[in-house]
Amino acid sequence: MANVSYKVAIRDHSGNIIARFSGLGRPQGGGMSGVSYVRRLRDPDTVTLPIFGADPRITEFMLDPSPGDYGGLDYLIEVYRRDLVGGLPFTRDATGLLRADGADQNEEGQLFYVANGTGLNVWHYAEEIAYPSGSSQSSKSGDVATVAAEFVDENIGPNAGNDNDGQSRVRPYLTIVAPTASGVTWRGGRSYKLLSDVVQELASRANAQYKIENHCPEDASGTPDFRWTWKSIYGKDVRPDNTAGNPPVVFSALQGTASRNRVGINRNNDLTSVYALGQGRESSRRRSDVNDLAALAASPWARRAVSRNWSSAYPTAELEAAGFATIEAQKALPDVSFDILQTPAVRYKREWDLGYIVRYIDYFGREFDITVISVGVGLAQDGTETITIGGELYNG
Repeated sequence: MANVSYKVAIRDHSGNIIARFSGLGRPQGGGMSGVSYVRRLRDPDTVTLPIFGADPRITEFMLDPSPGDYGGLDYLIEVYRRDLVGGLPFTRDATGLLRADGADQNEEGQLFYVANGTGLNVWHYAEEIAYPSGSSQSSKSGDVATVAAEFVDENIGPNAGNDNDGQSRVRPYLTIVAPTASGVTWRGGRSYKLLSDVVQELASRANAQYKIENHCPEDASGTPDFRWTWKSIYGKDVRPDNTAGNPPVVFSALQGTASRNRVGINRNNDLTSVYALGQGRESSRRRSDVNDLAALAASPWARRAVSRNWSSAYPTAELEAAGFATIEAQKALPDVSFDILQTPAVRYKREWDLGYIVRYIDYFGREFDITVISVGVGLAQDGTETITIGGELYNG
């Protein structure tokens, strides 16, 4: 642990840091007893911060369970990490909005307070596309990246406006980074659909990733700064055969750079067929049937069909696109996860990071190119650090 250090800052809604925790504390004096977090693309990060109960700083931000009181709701929990072996200074590695907490006592009678943070990507799950069917805000066409940015901007970004009760839908301090065109086009209407569902559909269409990033001043008070970012490749291509000349990164149990490997897939929830229902009533209602022909050919018993309503869709091509998007969203993805063993060739944050494309070799010698879509980091009370990768097969 002497080679890796951690500290945590708690930031209020105005960007002021109201508490700092550095290194591991002690039961009698307070401080943090560890920290863990998972960084993700598309989905929200999570941060778990256990603090010894004797620490008086807890009352500066803890949630208040009293009716009508909220305490430090949505204060930012920022985790900073330093790697002396990797030559990396303290940098912010994770951010969570304080949404849950609690006190607990272990078998030895030690009291702990635990703060739980949820990453900024949770804002995608917090709004629907609250515009009527046919409006310019709910029905769009164009490059997938541009359409995704518009949906985010008009529902949680600077142009989200107010709801009909006069309450703002804008997430303060959030800006939209103009994305580079993906070269993939899309057309559709998504009135009153959950924003996260729509943006994930668009990202899957273009094989892209997105994340709301925290750009607040590092370890210092200052105006909050959050940026929604969309990228075709979120990190770097570090496969052995990459064309950019990046040093290769290979994770393999056989080569001593990975352990506790898991590669599997569960197709129980796959869809093969969708009845896409459009405008009209009863027998005159428009309907387009779409199928995953490869899955149907793979097994005589593979068929699993559902109907979905898209009353705002009119052209057949639009109905078919919505149907195929439903199949794609339900399709099982390989579950790839493993712990990394920190060697000079695979040092976290130096040779690879979230969003990088890496080579993975499993116990059977099978090779996979994967996008790192999640990174789990944990610091235990004894100072032991663990790092776990979650990946999905790269389709570029």
